[in-house]
Amino acid sequence: MPVLSLRVLTASALLVLLLLLHCVFKAGPSATQLPAKWHVAPELDLALLDGSARYAAHTFLVKGSRWSALAGSAAAIATHSSLEHLHWLAHTASSWTGPLSVAVFAPGASFHFAACYIDHLRTCHPSVREKVSFHVVSPVDRPPALLDRACAVQLTECNRDPRTALGEVVRLRDEVASSGQEHAVYPQNLLRNLARRTCPTRHVLTVDVDMVFPSESMSLQLQEFLSRQDNCSRCAFVLPVYEVSNSVGAMPENKTGLISLVTGKLARPYHVQVFNLNQGKSNLARWEKIEQTPSERVAYRVHNYQLFYEPIYVSARTAPLYDERFVGYGNTRNTQTYEMHLAGWTFHVLSNTFLVHWGFQTPSMRNTTWRLQQQEENARRFVGFLREMTARYNKDPLNMLKRVPKKEG
Repeated sequence: MPVLSLRVLTASALLVLLLLLHCVFKAGPSATQLPAKWHVAPELDLALLDGSARYAAHTFLVKGSRWSALAGSAAAIATHSSLEHLHWLAHTASSWTGPLSVAVFAPGASFHFAACYIDHLRTCHPSVREKVSFHVVSPVDRPPALLDRACAVQLTECNRDPRTALGEVVRLRDEVASSGQEHAVYPQNLLRNLARRTCPTRHVLTVDVDMVFPSESMSLQLQEFLSRQDNCSRCAFVLPVYEVSNSVGAMPENKTGLISLVTGKLARPYHVQVFNLNQGKSNLARWEKIEQTPSERVAYRVHNYQLFYEPIYVSARTAPLYDERFVGYGNTRNTQTYEMHLAGWTFHVLSNTFLVHWGFQTPSMRNTTWRLQQQEENARRFVGFLREMTARYNKDPLNMLKRVPKKEG
């Protein structure tokens, strides 16, 4: 499986990149410079190439002020984002009690605006400043760039909604540069792996940035539960994910509140209309009938694994990494779950803890030309992945190789 390698950038490319970063992080505040004093370590081995040599990763460009103290938590959140979705961090950081490791995809000029907005979050949201460490990934041919212009959001403007503030940053970015997404495919699994590998805790919860953790009390319950999990090294604890209607004014803080929304048809399982295999084996109809418990526990075990099951779970950090050959959309999470199944991991649905995704998802929102093209490319890669997994674990429990075209030659 391709993973981040320790192969460093060429000397000339690295020098250019470090000069850019020096300009960003070492300059003092002015109308055209970033005011944050981010931590940048000088060691060259912090500039890592992925296995394809197409992406460069830079770790801990911003370190949470309480990162070392929070390393004693039972679990950390690992997540990833582009500039357009960073606003979700404000809520999750306020409700999550452990550290958060965030890998940000920032090609070219998007880096400048991502840094601007991260500075705003860190200034206006103490929980982000204390708990969140940021890492940056960009294509080798589109390294992080600093523009000679001011940030759109002033650091003193803390009375604004995080999404509104981000909208201003994105608008300004779009006025001066493209988003970079048209020519730089979003490397989801590379970002997930980078965020996971930089977590300091024994357990890791890997989520997409728009899957929001609801409340601090729920986090405390989960942390306490995980601190007692010493008897199952290959258990993955599943957190149901629910879509909540945009008409709902406040985040449900516990399971009782969520089930009330489900009853009122204001919440439903994530991707139930887009891709129902996503959480199908979690049997959320059963989960909804189980009342909220005083403390976190396992509600039931998932039996009869099914291909394309891709639950969100918290597990020991020893779980297999995500396969980085899958870039863009399609087969990014379910391939990792399939390898866990082959490796003997088991899935257990938790009784209370869940995640929230705002807005109901529909197929029409996702059937864009570029997304479908990425899914087709990843479907072709999936055949090679299956052959490799069968060879690595010497098993094919679902008889998958009978369903794929035979190799020619």
